[in-house]
Amino acid sequence: PRGGGATPRSVDEAQFKRLKELLEAKCDECDDLGNNLRLAKESLRHLSERLDRNSEELERARDENNAQARENRLLKRSLAGVQAVANEKIVIAEKLEEGLRVFEKELQRRDADLKAEKERLVTELEESRKELERRELRIHRLTTHVDDAEEGAAVGRVHVKKLSALLAQRAR
Repeated sequence: PRGGGATPRSVDEAQFKRLKELLEAKCDECDDLGNNLRLAKESLRHLSERLDRNSEELERARDENNAQARENRLLKRSLAGVQAVANEKIVIAEKLEEGLRVFEKELQRRDADLKAEKERLVTELEESRKELERRELRIHRLTTHVDDAEEGAAVGRVHVKKLSALLAQRAR
């Protein structure tokens, strides 16, 4: 040994040992990296499968969404048609209601006119009935007078005949 210390062989052995330990550490690290890589690949495979499933679900969801969108468009068109018909019916109903209001007013006016006409006719009928009663009473009175006159004439004729007979007897 030279000057104090380590011999080249002991240096080489120490360096060899240190390099061997370093190599073993690197091998262990490579094994760990290999295991990590294997786990990462397996995790990536699981993630890829999950991504595929999610993509399929997304595609199904898109198809469903598109189908629902088509159905919604059809329903909206149908609803618009129903709404248009309903609006037409509302307009017709409003016109009918207005017509009914006008008709009711006309009926009320006609009813009032008819009631007034009825009252006028009842009054006229009552006046005619009273006039008829007056005329019947007058006819009765006149008939009574005629009967009395006829009776008086008959009595007069009897008297005239008696007087004529008496005169004829006296003249004889």
